[in-house]
Amino acid sequence: MDAILKNKLTQAFAYQKDNQLDKAITLYQKLHQDHPYEPQILNYLGVALAQAQHLEEAITAFKKALKLDSNQPAVCNNLANAYKQIHDYHEALIYYQRALDLDDTALQARHNLANLLSLEGRFAEAQTHYIKVIEQAPDFTLAHYHLGLLWFKQQRYLKAIDCFEYVIYQHPEHLESLRHLGVLYLETNQLNKAHECFAILKKHAIELPDTLTNLGVIALKQDMPQEAIDYFTQALAEDNQHEKARHNLAATFMHHDLFENALMHYDVLLKHHPHNTEYLYNMGVAQMALGHLNQAINLFKQLLIIKPAHFATLNNLAAVYIRLNKKTTAATLLKQALQANPDDKPSQHMLAAIEHPTKATTCPEYARNLFDNYALYYDNHVQNYLNYTLPEQITALFNDLVISPIETLLDAGCGTGLIGAHLRSLCRYLIGVDISPKMLEHAKRKAIYDKLVTADIEVFLKNYKDALFDVIVAADVLPYLGDLALFFQGIKKTLKPEGYCILTTEISLQESWHLNATSRFSHNLEYLQDLCAFYQLDMVLHTKINARQQEDTDVGMHLLVLRQNL
Repeated sequence: MDAILKNKLTQAFAYQKDNQLDKAITLYQKLHQDHPYEPQILNYLGVALAQAQHLEEAITAFKKALKLDSNQPAVCNNLANAYKQIHDYHEALIYYQRALDLDDTALQARHNLANLLSLEGRFAEAQTHYIKVIEQAPDFTLAHYHLGLLWFKQQRYLKAIDCFEYVIYQHPEHLESLRHLGVLYLETNQLNKAHECFAILKKHAIELPDTLTNLGVIALKQDMPQEAIDYFTQALAEDNQHEKARHNLAATFMHHDLFENALMHYDVLLKHHPHNTEYLYNMGVAQMALGHLNQAINLFKQLLIIKPAHFATLNNLAAVYIRLNKKTTAATLLKQALQANPDDKPSQHMLAAIEHPTKATTCPEYARNLFDNYALYYDNHVQNYLNYTLPEQITALFNDLVISPIETLLDAGCGTGLIGAHLRSLCRYLIGVDISPKMLEHAKRKAIYDKLVTADIEVFLKNYKDALFDVIVAADVLPYLGDLALFFQGIKKTLKPEGYCILTTEISLQESWHLNATSRFSHNLEYLQDLCAFYQLDMVLHTKINARQQEDTDVGMHLLVLRQNL
């Protein structure tokens, strides 16, 4: 190659490097006219044409070069790249393979072939080629990177992590690998490492809405809800249309009973996805929790049009109609719910309360669901709308009976701590037990109890092995138990000699116990007396009280004080 040609090629390369592609192409074309049998000029021309997106012309140039000299693996690789860009994968595969046939060490061609095979979903073949590239050139960073992507696609996360960690080791500034590592660490619950990755990406403002959202997800997993909320909010400030951030923010508000906040974001999401059943359902649950029953009904009905057998919606809609005293409609919905999920005990329990009140048995699952959904507005509802006076009436008994001193007191079915607040000053050690985790979250915030336990009260008493109780208070708990034998057995086992149990239950005038249409049980006084006799507990006090109201009517209850025999 003479000096003049070398100088002109150098000038063309300079044009190409400065992205002056038209000038580079013109010069290459002139050089080709002057040197029509020089295949390398055609190769350079093809590369410049491909850069300028003149792909068909590039393909023609590469083919001419191969016609002049077919033994050119680099030209075969360039031709394959051009075919790949016009999505002619068949021809691309042919020429990548031809390049390798000419030179088995043509690493770029093998790497490009692996990328195309991966794109076509031929993962095993792609993997073989990536590994061969790495064996021949261990520092071929892109091969490690693309092999990591391949493992990621196949959900082989630990292998993918190894690849991306190697890339970062070689090139700490490779932010794409850092992004994938962050996602993989999050996926494999390596939360501190994930946080480190996304914190660096945040500093570099890389895909900021996604990065902030992932930081929010990490905060949620680390039980830092307020930090998560802050991250999701920042992500929306960067991109108000970022659905993943808004979805996570709404779900976080729902999980922490911030229903009004959740509704605001679900409303935005629903405008973009009016048939999204998750959004419709969560909005319905939020409206139901806030007592906006008509709005909840409308949302649940919209969902059932889309998915008629959606069990949770049928169940919740039935619960709304029960609250509205529309029992026939509720029963129809519960039957549909049981068709979708025949083994659901809360639905069976609610239906039995409406249609077969004498056939039901204790249903802990119903009580748990009921009070989890009731927890947010429980205190306000019972105190301001049900005229709930049970805490004051029970507290008065301690003075009347001179029950003191009290070392250990159990508040059985403690709920949010309404009675516990009155019991706190009466004992040294106060334990609260409730079946509803949500109710206990509210009790915990009040800092009343020395210990809180999430448990079915019958199971708790049966398994209890610590110090015996001086007093057990079971206020408004027995209406969620049918047969009381296990409960009485439990208090017999866990009360100290001459210890007391104060309990209430709704009044049955006929059967030993039965399920009311309210889904609560009533118990007959004679049945309670028989249990006391069988378990050798003295009934030192029995009186009838009005503890609260139901639909503006006083609810009568038995109030009993039992004492453990010596």
